[in-house]
Amino acid sequence: MGRRDRTVGGNRALRELAAASIGAGGAKTEHARNFVFSLLRVFGPGTPVSEINEAEAHYKAALVTRFGLNRN
Repeated sequence: MGRRDRTVGGNRALRELAAASIGAGGAKTEHARNFVFSLLRVFGPGTPVSEINEAEAHYKAALVTRFGLNRN
């Protein structure tokens, strides 16, 4: 375990939940099939729209979630 894992907990609870979400034979449990999360990043009122769009595009690419209702 690296230094960062020790200082922030190493996502142990998340790893335990992920392991518990795999049922017998490797099938996903109901919890795993319905897992949803959101990210919120707050920008100041003077932030250029282009910077906001770039940030959103970055998160979509990093999380492989190229979908949404805002067409970017």
